[in-house]
Amino acid sequence: MFNILKYILGFFLLVTVFTMCNSIKKSLDNKDLSYLNKTLDSMYNLDQKIRYSSIELDSIYGVDFKSNGKFLFHNEKKLKLGEKFVSYENKQDSIVKVRDKIDLSNTKKLIQLTKRYGFPSKNRLKAKKACSYLIFVHSPREYREEIKQLISEEYKMQRISEYEKAYIDWHLQGRNGAPPRLGKNNRVIYNTN
Repeated sequence: MFNILKYILGFFLLVTVFTMCNSIKKSLDNKDLSYLNKTLDSMYNLDQKIRYSSIELDSIYGVDFKSNGKFLFHNEKKLKLGEKFVSYENKQDSIVKVRDKIDLSNTKKLIQLTKRYGFPSKNRLKAKKACSYLIFVHSPREYREEIKQLISEEYKMQRISEYEKAYIDWHLQGRNGAPPRLGKNNRVIYNTN
């Protein structure tokens, strides 16, 4: 009888430990905050650095907004650059390939972190500025359904703000129109144009 009781208690202890290890952390300790902030800052910096490379390339070739007073479309760049367009396009394609790899890697990592710690929002990270949501805004198409389910659950659990969720949803639904803006009192402003 005593042996059976030991096995039952051991089983429940094992199930409890397994459940605790696989559940999302409700609160983040200092070690978690430090790790998440460093990791997400690194991910965001990579995300932005590669995007800035495209802007720099446009500036070098003189097809940027500042040089032209407007954004140039593909055909307008081709017309303006003439023979230099092939060189420009090859460099732009290289940047896009690297950007796509970074977006894929960052998306996978943020999904993993969200499943382990909950969504690392500005409030949860205790940061003045956190741009975790922008990683999902640059996510590849094949992760859209998984991200949609994940952020929906995170929103229900109040680990992601209404604005962050709305911005991610804008991307997941095909980026139609302008993205939502953050208004007063953390309210979301949807563009109606």
